Formats: sequence, C-alpha cells, structure tokens
Amino acid sequence: MNKGPEEALIYSKLFWPDLIEVDGFVFLAENYDREYYDQVVRDYGASQVEETINTTYLYNLVGGKGEYDTAVWEALGNTLCSIWKSRVRRQFPDKKVVVLFSWYTEIDDPGITLYQA
Repeated sequence: MNKGPEEALIYSKLFWPDLIEVDGFVFLAENYDREYYDQVVRDYGASQVEETINTTYLYNLVGGKGEYDTAVWEALGNTLCSIWKSRVRRQFPDKKVVVLFSWYTEIDDPGITLYQA
C-alpha cells in the first residue's frame, strides 16, 4: 500500500541523513542534542562523543525486532554504511570518517555508528 510522500521523506533521511558539525565533530542531526553532547563529553571525554551520539540502532529506525534473519539486518546495515559514508564525504570532504555496522551484543541490536578516525 502506498503511504505517500511523508513516508518517502522519512526513509530518505534514513538513507541520506542530515549532518551537522559542532566543535569540529560530525553528528547525525537527528541524534544531536546539546545537553546530551555536554553530558557525553563530561562522562566519556571528547574522544567518545561522536561514536556515542551517532550510534543508531536499526530496530529503532525500521522496527522488526526478531522478525527478520540476521543476514537481512546485515545487508541493510552495510548498505546504510556505504551511503552514509558517501553523504559525509560529500558534505565534509576533508574529514576522515568511519561508518561501521555492528551487532551491539549487550542488547542484541543491529546498529551503525559514525565517527572521525
């Protein structure tokens, strides 16, 4: 069933996210909150700020926990990694950014993180 342009717009942000730069760090705009940023810097230090704030869990984005084979999640995660890396390179060509898919074992959740190398 066709859900219309609103659903297409939501998924467009999944595949081509908005990025912002704050204090030299690159963040997924949707994940950034100044209070949380300050807390992460206080609690973990600046070296962990991008990785902590940018970690995105796929179940939260698209649902489907337990409904799909791990290979499907890995294919989606790896596809998003490639696209997000292209997005960062286009917007911030001088930054060296790592985008990784991982299974976060503490909650058994497929996710992606983005941080500068």
